[in-house]
Amino acid sequence: MKKIYDLELNKSQKLLVYIFKEMDADIAPISVTLDKLTELSKMNRLTVNNSLKELSQLNLISVNYGKGKASNSYMLNID
Repeated sequence: MKKIYDLELNKSQKLLVYIFKEMDADIAPISVTLDKLTELSKMNRLTVNNSLKELSQLNLISVNYGKGKASNSYMLNID
């Protein structure tokens, strides 16, 4: 298993990975809103949204987009 601190990520991406790990997103997908992630990370919505997109492009997270007002679900993909 890769160590989070060894991943070549910027600090906002790394913080989100740590948050997902704390929420057990490496075990099962978690449903969480963008507002909740901004609250937990103390980052603005734009930074969180950009970091989520980048993590998804790096295949470090899988995103299942919610319909309408439903939360997205996230799964951490760290081996």
